[in-house]
Amino acid sequence: METQKIVLVIAGFVMGMLCTGLSAQPAEDTITPNQPSASESTDERTDNSDGEAVPEDADEVEPASGPGLFEVDEEAATRALERSLVQSNALLLAPGRGEVSIDFSYSFDLVTQPVFVDLFDEDTEESVTAIGLSSSSNTSTQTVLGFQLGLPFDSQISLSLPLESAKSNNSTRVNGGEVDNQLLSLSGSGDLRVGILKGIFQEKGWRPDMIASITLDTDTGSSDDGVSLGSEANELSIGFSLTKRQDPLVFTLGAGYTSSESVDDFESGSVSQITVSAVLAASPYTSLQTSVSQISVGEASFEGESISGSDSSFGILGVGAASVVGRHWFINADLDVGLTENATDYTFSLSISRNFNLRR
Repeated sequence: METQKIVLVIAGFVMGMLCTGLSAQPAEDTITPNQPSASESTDERTDNSDGEAVPEDADEVEPASGPGLFEVDEEAATRALERSLVQSNALLLAPGRGEVSIDFSYSFDLVTQPVFVDLFDEDTEESVTAIGLSSSSNTSTQTVLGFQLGLPFDSQISLSLPLESAKSNNSTRVNGGEVDNQLLSLSGSGDLRVGILKGIFQEKGWRPDMIASITLDTDTGSSDDGVSLGSEANELSIGFSLTKRQDPLVFTLGAGYTSSESVDDFESGSVSQITVSAVLAASPYTSLQTSVSQISVGEASFEGESISGSDSSFGILGVGAASVVGRHWFINADLDVGLTENATDYTFSLSISRNFNLRR
């Protein structure tokens, strides 16, 4: 029944995206706060360098032709580049413009370590201690429904709800033989996340564009037999991103800090993250991106006492490609690979989004 509910929710969300496309007016291209709109750019280009008037109707302009020449939509690359930045919260949507998305991801992580195992010898009827190998294989498939809307005063609101299915297979082997095996599985909804983004200042000269964010991760995820798909506590995150353009490249620097509330005298360790990324407008309709993230988790505590060894630090390398499909649709594919032993081995994600315009 839980799987059927997830399928119904996904189907309803996709239908909502299609209905939005039918009812909303055609959305204009996403623009950065410090760049002129498409209409303003058109007005500024109505005269050529020789002072002769250029027809405003594009149909009246005869396209260039000849060997090695082809017609290019000059704003297509900007759309792909900027929509990639919107998805990474490095760029805000204009007021009244929004985006709905559905993200699919699959992650895999395998952890092996030696352990001491107590075995019962039937011949001697005594317990013996042997060294075995513990293996934990964790897989997770996730579907995230997302919504973003540009607000006045250089701000934006975002909502996301993950639907997840997780499996964990824990086995122990001694001398090649399996002595223990446990399979755990859980599916349901994760934590609802609500975020507010605000532009602090715009790029000018040496100064980069800066956006600040605050996000609430609500403790609303499904749980079963003590295992939760969410964070098991309300979490508050603050962060910022710096963006610097060197066309056709855009460099971003993001940093964030997350703290969770205490539940039953237990408090998870705070999480700090820093990410450096570069986005390239590789073609008129495609952008490529790469990123490196360093994440540090502090020690957890119980009844005010720190739990030794509960802290960790790991790195992640990300690569991806994104493409504009038509005027409104956007597809983004990413692969994240763990750079350290305690990081998830890899995560592949595919995002499909559609923009719309609420302004009449």
